[in-house]
Amino acid sequence: MNAFSTKEISDDAHDYIEKWEKEQLKRLKNEVETLKEEEKVRKNLYFRKHLLDNMFEWTPANTQSLKNLNNALLSLYREAYDEMLNIKLDFDRKIEAGLSAYKGYFIGCEVEYLPIDVPEEKRELWQNLCELTGYWGPFLSFGDGEEELSFEEQIGIEDQPRDLLKDILDRNETFSLPDAVNMKKDNFMYQINIMFAWK
Repeated sequence: MNAFSTKEISDDAHDYIEKWEKEQLKRLKNEVETLKEEEKVRKNLYFRKHLLDNMFEWTPANTQSLKNLNNALLSLYREAYDEMLNIKLDFDRKIEAGLSAYKGYFIGCEVEYLPIDVPEEKRELWQNLCELTGYWGPFLSFGDGEEELSFEEQIGIEDQPRDLLKDILDRNETFSLPDAVNMKKDNFMYQINIMFAWK
């Protein structure tokens, strides 16, 4: 014998749906407020960036710091590229050996800055700088069956030495030249992501 009436089940379902809809509306409202706050912070950081860039002093020490960071970034990208190429060649060998599970692979890599050892009073600023920046440099990638581009082709230094740091600072929305001077090269990290096509 059924212990619940149809009306009780209907009322419970109605209450559940009503509660779920209220929770969803509350969540959406919170997301909208978060996006508004994020946009406000982004605008403030953009204004800060241009103000500090205009005030930046190109002293020999500052210039050398930027050159050193640029060279460190190029070295990090080269390290990531070499590791990715080794993975690609390994996958290609396995595909040639008949291991079809490796077909359709995609290998991608992004570089980001992790603000480690930042003073407490500057932690929120650096967290916003890192999370809201729009560009950390070229995206490296290899795909199954795609043309194998050289390191120089992937990061765009085929014809001349690449001022990678300048490109990053010009295209990102938060970091200023003084920020770059204070960056530590060891805080730049790369992450390689591998995906396979489902069949």
